[in-house]
Amino acid sequence: MVIFMIGKYWNWKIYNACRAPRDVTGCSILKRYYCQISSLFNRFGSFENGNIGVQCVWADIYSGQTTIGDLDFELSCILYNIGALHGDLGAMADGRQTQDEMKISCTHFQCSAWAFQHLIEDRKLFRTSDISNDVLQFFVQIMLAQAQECILEKSMLDNRKAATVAKITAQVVDYYRCAMTMLQQGAMNTSSAQSSIIEIVGGKLFKQWKKFVEFKLSYYDSICSLYMGNATEDQQQMGERIAWYELASEKIQLATTLAKQLDDNNHHGSVINEAISFVTDVIMNAKKENDFIYHAKVPPIAGLPEIKGVSL
Repeated sequence: MVIFMIGKYWNWKIYNACRAPRDVTGCSILKRYYCQISSLFNRFGSFENGNIGVQCVWADIYSGQTTIGDLDFELSCILYNIGALHGDLGAMADGRQTQDEMKISCTHFQCSAWAFQHLIEDRKLFRTSDISNDVLQFFVQIMLAQAQECILEKSMLDNRKAATVAKITAQVVDYYRCAMTMLQQGAMNTSSAQSSIIEIVGGKLFKQWKKFVEFKLSYYDSICSLYMGNATEDQQQMGERIAWYELASEKIQLATTLAKQLDDNNHHGSVINEAISFVTDVIMNAKKENDFIYHAKVPPIAGLPEIKGVSL
């Protein structure tokens, strides 16, 4: 009778963990199941070749092909789903307006980054090509970037100093730049040990990811330059202020072009149009003030200092 009850409970946990709802409850189910599997694996993982004799079947995310593995494979798949679900929940709060919504979204993205990073570092876990290191490293940077976006939004809401907001934005740019590097390096990785990212996810999805990151880079580069212009104004460096605003204008124009290539162009288009209008007004006012009042020399954009990001 006891064995029967344990079996029923175990099957229920497996069913719910493999079909976890896409909400916070689903995260809890996945994590509890992950802890149970970890305990079981640690208890019986001393078997020859680490093979406990349990067959776990999962489907490839991109190809749909099924793979049969042992408990180490089950652990890696559940851990991946924990990261994916946290990232999904963070993105669901994309219309975050309040500080609480920003904090919740930020926490989800950070938890997602942790799960993917842990999956990279745990060498004993068996992984299929769809959760290769190149893909996971790309996901880690994307999640960190989106978590930093939440911090940026809260900083704007709190009316923090322009220089501080600029540095926070620069960190967003740094994360997306790292993500682009991971994506490009993964695309060129054609070693026999693992497939390239393009081979894993397909050319179409790879191009979508690349366009998305390129857009984010230009958009947040523009915001960083805009706030640097505000910061130099606070320091009475009126010529440098105009140079930063001009750089912001260049970046937002590039972001406009890139936004047209995205699938959800309508959403990004409205945001970009508002940003262009605002940056244009700022530049015009700054130039008028400089022409009639300050008469400061405007340095070339290429001579502007590099902004070091800050992760809070």
